[in-house]
Amino acid sequence: MRLIYRWGDRDGRARLRSVGLLVSWALLAAGCGSLKSCSSHRSPDKNVAIPLPPPDMPAEKSDSIDLHFYLDASASMKGFLANPKAGQTNYFASIVKDAGNILCTAWDGNCTFWRFGDGEPRQLEDNDIYAFTKPSAFTDQYTHIEKAIGHKTHGQEPNTGLPQVKVIVTDLMQNQNEARSLAKLLDDNYLNQEPLAVGVLGVRNAFSGKVDVPANKQEADSLPFYFLVAGKAKDVRFTIERLVRGFRIAPADHFDIVFTRQMVRHLTQDIEVASTNGGELDDRRVPGAGDRHIPVLVNVRKDLTLNVRKRVEGKPEGAKPGGAKPEEGKLEPDYLSSDTHLKLRIHPEVTAYRPGQTAPDLRARNAIDPNVETQQITVHRSLLDSDTLYLFQVDLIGDWDQAVSDMDSWDLDSPDVKFPVDAKGIRQGRTLSLLNFLDVLLLKMSHHQTPLVRYYFYVQTK
Repeated sequence: MRLIYRWGDRDGRARLRSVGLLVSWALLAAGCGSLKSCSSHRSPDKNVAIPLPPPDMPAEKSDSIDLHFYLDASASMKGFLANPKAGQTNYFASIVKDAGNILCTAWDGNCTFWRFGDGEPRQLEDNDIYAFTKPSAFTDQYTHIEKAIGHKTHGQEPNTGLPQVKVIVTDLMQNQNEARSLAKLLDDNYLNQEPLAVGVLGVRNAFSGKVDVPANKQEADSLPFYFLVAGKAKDVRFTIERLVRGFRIAPADHFDIVFTRQMVRHLTQDIEVASTNGGELDDRRVPGAGDRHIPVLVNVRKDLTLNVRKRVEGKPEGAKPGGAKPEEGKLEPDYLSSDTHLKLRIHPEVTAYRPGQTAPDLRARNAIDPNVETQQITVHRSLLDSDTLYLFQVDLIGDWDQAVSDMDSWDLDSPDVKFPVDAKGIRQGRTLSLLNFLDVLLLKMSHHQTPLVRYYFYVQTK
């Protein structure tokens, strides 16, 4: 997508107006300073080191993976094989019949199936998950989900070096302490590594029998089960999408959320200059900025306004018939988590390049005045120093505190609470301590500034 400059004549770029200013710019050759990961270009006519921000590295789905599918084989799971009542669907029965076709054929790699419950996970002979279409296959007395999460010894399989995706299917029925311990284990094994993710896909399913709630076993006609998916962020997202689409899980019957510090596939987005006074656009001042679609505003004397918008793909750049302006579309960040409701907060970083000095500029951060509703960013010139080059990095940050706001109806916060009966007379089972489990994962995410969109632009003041 090509950056559209809205102001300024690029053929009438201003030149430096004094020898003193030229000398000041030459002193910028000190280098990138605190931007250790930045690259730099040297202007051939001024012999000045000009910094560029690090390039965006899109998070792509792996071409080949080792997929390991772990099925909870404890006796409490056989109730999910129940015949569905009117208005219900049995997704679980379809999954144990067809998980190999839906998941394994989606990847070029290896696929193994495991059962867990008592003791260590055991690999299924010939990957025969189909045996679990019969209730008699669910024979384990205990559910050691932590064994499946921590399991790393994958039988006799050779070390392929391929990225791994782990899929764990369980009812996730735990008390508060157990639920928190499981989330902490997922944190330690996956969320501590930036490229990795933990996805939770909850599916409401037909059920028959008593639910294994400690000290208060209750009958239920439906009950959620869960996929815990761990691996690279894009692989986790793809796996969840494949499950939902492949088994045609209705929107009303599932939720999904992906915990990761790599929420988007493509972080850096283009930004447009909407209006400026007393300055001009000149990307020659920072060689390579034009190729990266990063605006360079020079000789800035007054406030700037930038649009957080992008042109609709495939639309012509010229005027429409009748003199109408070309269509534009609001920026829609490429979230990896489809149903997560995230607020946006602004997190700017500003680096100032002065003669002989390169350093973050805390005062200049206050010059950023964003308006997410109008999708504009204003830069206040009065809070910037004169004769200084600034590199602005403006991130829109996700607020994880809102991520589980719609999941109360899936949670059983106390074993003393009775399962509710819906309008059709179906007793809707819930998951004990689900929110405790999710809250621990949320707490991990809240420690990080998780960027959803990033914008770069340069401002050289007069």
